[in-house]
Amino acid sequence: ITLVIIFAAVWCGIYLSKGITVPIQKLAEGTHQVAHGNWDYKIEAGGDDELGVLTNSFNQMTADLKQIKLELERRGTVVQTLLANIAAGVVSVDPAGKITTWNKAAERILGVPAERAVGRYYHDVFRAEPLRAIREIVDSVKNGDNVEQEIKLSLHEQLRNVMACGATLHDDDGSSLGVMLFL
Repeated sequence: ITLVIIFAAVWCGIYLSKGITVPIQKLAEGTHQVAHGNWDYKIEAGGDDELGVLTNSFNQMTADLKQIKLELERRGTVVQTLLANIAAGVVSVDPAGKITTWNKAAERILGVPAERAVGRYYHDVFRAEPLRAIREIVDSVKNGDNVEQEIKLSLHEQLRNVMACGATLHDDDGSSLGVMLFL
């Protein structure tokens, strides 16, 4: 009788632990999948208990995250399209001094292709003497001054009058996000 009771207790313990550990393992696998970009990963609903509610919440969260991701991608595409099609040159520099945005108009105005500018430090990109005025404007803006000035650029044996406007970008907390330059 004692062995039957011990066997029954062990069996009940294993059965109950599987009821808890299997859904938790599924949730852990789900978080791993979502962390690696699988937004369509769903976990089978496991009942009306707390773990079932947690599983349903996880599935709802992944569906919401997928919608947010799609909306962000759509907005990013709209912004990229706007930047590509406006006549003004747009250059942005992150707080570390690396160029993060360089549109087609900036290529045309400054005579530097985007692939030679994006990801590089602005001091390196604007090192040449004809672009020194742009470097000085970015330096002034990084020091806290908003700048609006007309400059003359001598590029490819052409003299270009360029109106340059520079401003510091701030987030909602007032932290600097870098510099934005409009040409």
